[in-house]
Amino acid sequence: MAGSYRCDCDSGWHGSNCTEDTDECNNPNTCTSHQHCVNNLGSFHCDCNSGWEGSDCNDDTNECNSANVCNSHQHCLNTAGSYHCECDNGWTGSDCATDIDECGNTNNCTGLQMRCVNDHGSYHCECIPGWDGESCIADINECANTSICEPHQRCMNTIGSYNCYCDIGWTDVNCTDIDECFNASICGLHQICVNTDGSFRCDCCTGWEGLNCSVDIDECTHASICGAHQHCLNAAGSYVCDCDLGWEGSACAIDINECTNTSMCELHQHCMNTAGSFRCECDLGWEGSACTIDINECTNTSMCGLHQHCMNTAGSFRCDCDLGWDGSACAIDINECTNTSMCGLHQHCMNTVGSFRCECDLGWEGSACANDINECTNTSMCGLHQHCMNTAGSFGCECDLGWEGSACVIDINECTNKSMCGLHQHCMNTAGSFRCDCDLGWEGSACTIDINECTNTSICGLHQHCMNTAGSFRCDCDIGWEGVDCKDTDECINASTCGNNQNCVNTDGSFRCDCEIGWKGVSCSIDIDECTNKNICGPQQHCVNTVGSFRCDCDIGWEGGNCSIDIDECTNASNCEEHQHCVNSIGTYMCIEYIMDTSTRYTSTNYQYQSLVTASNGFRPSSVDNAKNLDSGIMKIVQRSANVKGNSGDQQEIKLDVVLGSVFGTVAFISGFVVALVAFRKCR
Repeated sequence: MAGSYRCDCDSGWHGSNCTEDTDECNNPNTCTSHQHCVNNLGSFHCDCNSGWEGSDCNDDTNECNSANVCNSHQHCLNTAGSYHCECDNGWTGSDCATDIDECGNTNNCTGLQMRCVNDHGSYHCECIPGWDGESCIADINECANTSICEPHQRCMNTIGSYNCYCDIGWTDVNCTDIDECFNASICGLHQICVNTDGSFRCDCCTGWEGLNCSVDIDECTHASICGAHQHCLNAAGSYVCDCDLGWEGSACAIDINECTNTSMCELHQHCMNTAGSFRCECDLGWEGSACTIDINECTNTSMCGLHQHCMNTAGSFRCDCDLGWDGSACAIDINECTNTSMCGLHQHCMNTVGSFRCECDLGWEGSACANDINECTNTSMCGLHQHCMNTAGSFGCECDLGWEGSACVIDINECTNKSMCGLHQHCMNTAGSFRCDCDLGWEGSACTIDINECTNTSICGLHQHCMNTAGSFRCDCDIGWEGVDCKDTDECINASTCGNNQNCVNTDGSFRCDCEIGWKGVSCSIDIDECTNKNICGPQQHCVNTVGSFRCDCDIGWEGGNCSIDIDECTNASNCEEHQHCVNSIGTYMCIEYIMDTSTRYTSTNYQYQSLVTASNGFRPSSVDNAKNLDSGIMKIVQRSANVKGNSGDQQEIKLDVVLGSVFGTVAFISGFVVALVAFRKCR
């Protein structure tokens, strides 16, 4: 309405404060066909329905372009806004997983020699065994395959098949060999039947040969026909083996012992049986053709044993013991050393085989054993860690320096003497001796040079640095690290690490000081004037910079949490003077006063403008108080407020000249007020 205003809700919102979201999707016509509405806060959008695409959702989506949209054994058919999956040929069922048995249709594979074979999703026709060709009307000659029948069979082709027959000499279902020799008369006299695979033959019986086996074989022509100690005698169709002279038994393998007859040989002879015969040999000690000559056995130097000599006798001999030997076999040595006076001084008797000798005692030598032997000339006389000391007729072994014990095998540990080594040295016992090694951290011939371990850059761990010390070193934490493991030092625990207006930020091995919000500069001592950002505060607010921050104060005439509530200054009666009328407006107010001086014209001292409002006929004069007579009066409009953007304490005075007519009329007064109000708004 004139002289007022209204606030309309933005699109998508409704309610007294425009805080309720409008659900545009309640209107079914909000979106077009093939679309569905999606409500948002204060708005909405239209998405394409499934199966549609494009800017206006009028393009059908071809789902069949996507892989695997249908299952196995299916093909995709696109439809308007959708699709469906149909079974491939040869498949059925809700998921097309059931194979159709085309062979259940008797119209498939109708040939006489054909049969139907069902496949996954299809079928094929094939010829029954024995037939071939496109229509299965050509007979297959199976006999062309030489291995189609078993061994000993022959193939006979038939229409659509074949038969296997046994070869001659074979019979039964499995074509086994016929034994022709079951016929006893199949072969002639002196012959024997031999069955073979699929046939037979007639061989001559043993002892016969020739075309008809009628010729007797003289087996005795073969020297080996009879065994050892036998001779052959031929017979009709056969032969016999008789024993040779001197042999007997069924196999002529038993030798006849002729020596069982004691009179077979002469005096000084004895009978010796031989294989198939015998012989007479001379008794031991005799020789000659008649065995009458005595043999001198002692001409054979080996007739007697060790330590013996031979003595010949008639037809024999005897063995006597040599000097120094005794016993029945002369094998017992006589020990001459049982006589203690056999040898001289520094000598001892050594019995020998059949004799004795005098040897020098240990430690003595020479023909009479009178010379002392220096055993120490033999460097191996003593053991390890020993040295030799010669004595009369003997020697002794003493321990080398650094060794002790009965066998000198116990090493003396010199390091038990703490003063064996010098400063910065430690004693190391060795086999039979010792050495002085430098302590860790020292080197040089006298171990007086300190080793700088810190030359090894990897001797300390991460975040550590090496500090060399006398004979050692230590690993100190780098600046910013602490503890046994040199963990990061949190410098920010110390509140004084950073200065005023700063925040401490810990980093690995260090820290940094960042300015707090509202401060800047190297030392964060410069206050940031946030009010230079004209948009930092909201409507009806002005920015007031503070130390390190800012605040947003409401402009004069406004209040509330976000300064959105207009202050009605007219509720305070003291805001306007006497004879003034207070008029509240958005963010401010006006004071209207009536001055009856018709000759004076007022011009604003703060604003350079002048407005004249004339009301025809004026107002009706007052008969009570001339001061209230409005005829040709001046309407003074005064605004008491701070400038819109500050300057609190300044007063703006807007003086408008209004010439009022003499005619009493409320309409003229209202018209003048409206004109004044418009002028006031323009002044702002």
